[in-house]
Amino acid sequence: SENEINEVTRAVASLNDGMAQSLMKRLKNVFTAQESGNKAATLLTTDYSQLLVLNTAAQDAYSVGDGANMGNGVGCEANLGEILGLTALGFQNGLIKSSTIALDTGDWHGRNDPGDNSPQASSAMYISRKLNAFIQQLKNTPDPLSPGKSLFDHTVISISTEFTRGKFGMDGRDNTDGDTNAVIFIGGPVKGGTYGDVRVKTDNNGNDGVDPFSGATTIGQRLTAASVYRTHCKLLGISDALVRNQLGAINGDALTCLIRS
Repeated sequence: SENEINEVTRAVASLNDGMAQSLMKRLKNVFTAQESGNKAATLLTTDYSQLLVLNTAAQDAYSVGDGANMGNGVGCEANLGEILGLTALGFQNGLIKSSTIALDTGDWHGRNDPGDNSPQASSAMYISRKLNAFIQQLKNTPDPLSPGKSLFDHTVISISTEFTRGKFGMDGRDNTDGDTNAVIFIGGPVKGGTYGDVRVKTDNNGNDGVDPFSGATTIGQRLTAASVYRTHCKLLGISDALVRNQLGAINGDALTCLIRS
């Protein structure tokens, strides 16, 4: 209780440094064990079969199972809305802290289908609608661990893709297997905006990059994968020290230009 914590705090003041540190360490272990016990009790006594069901409003927003023209893919994205809806419920009920969703749109090598009805455009619109419904659900759901905040305030959505030539193609050329990768960050910690050269074709064959601090385009100097990784870590609140400890030296600065201060 609060009174017990106050009593312990006053008692610690009368101890020497070594005794105080030992006591505080033991108390920390007790509080950690108590928190773990509470979580275990919640898991054992909660009927998640009822909590992990999309209500009618969510089903309408996601249009669960409506399918899409996903080009020559295998169609596994037909349930993308349901997957995103259940992910939000997992966040809301403290069951998960992250989710990875892989989309398979098939092999687009050599394809150059122009116009709004192309498989590329259809796929992009389908994914965008589902993602918008997911974001709105996060914004409308209070964060159970942060009073006054929504789940969106503490969520980072990362989207990466090998193909970035756009729906109109690049002079009829192929995607060149990874020469034009892209990444998108969405969420409360993200400042927002578009950074870098987003033209269909650059004068430097896609070699332009971004200054990590100002966001200005850097001619002929592409971003490194390390910069993108460090940016992701910063958005998630992972310290540089921990990143270095896990991976050693990383060549590339985080894109602080897109991180909300």
